[in-house]
Amino acid sequence: IQNIKVNHFLSLHKRHNRCLQLLSSLESEDVYNIAQEQYKDSITMTDRIVTFDILENSSDELSSFTQKDFYAKYKNDSLTMNKYFSIVASSKRAGLLQRVISLQDDSAYDEKVPNLVRSLIGSFTRNYNNFHAKDGSGYKFVADKIIEIDTINAQMAAGLAGAFKIYEKMNAINKNAMKKELERVASTQTLSKNVYEIISKILK
Repeated sequence: IQNIKVNHFLSLHKRHNRCLQLLSSLESEDVYNIAQEQYKDSITMTDRIVTFDILENSSDELSSFTQKDFYAKYKNDSLTMNKYFSIVASSKRAGLLQRVISLQDDSAYDEKVPNLVRSLIGSFTRNYNNFHAKDGSGYKFVADKIIEIDTINAQMAAGLAGAFKIYEKMNAINKNAMKKELERVASTQTLSKNVYEIISKILK
């Protein structure tokens, strides 16, 4: 009976969180207030992460509070910080690229740890609006990281290079911006064989 009650409780929480996520698309202050209260009163990590994600995409004021609080609580927990970096790098708020760049200097981030790189840089490459910014800034940033990380972990760099595989499907503006960065990466003399092969195939 106790297990049934626990499972029922968890099921209700999942539904509640899903509803809250759907409602957040309305960008309503009322919904954000509910999310903020749930964050403060959360009794499970799932509740806290869901509301952290919602508030990260709300306003600078609300996101600032949850970022600072979440960071203070979990900065020494590497597994949870993976989620932190992923949520921040997936944000739709303006100025994301600069925030991602700044996070690389955070004491909780280590470019030598693959999971942290996937969480921060990898999540950024899946952030459509920012990675595919018309000015090419997203492409340049990731290209720089591929070249840099390739000297540390060629396999990780190759994984990041895979973000450019959408090249052929892009519009003319983005395709040209992407090509410029891909050719720059390919021309790097110290580039590993794995990364070079991936970039070369994309450009064919």
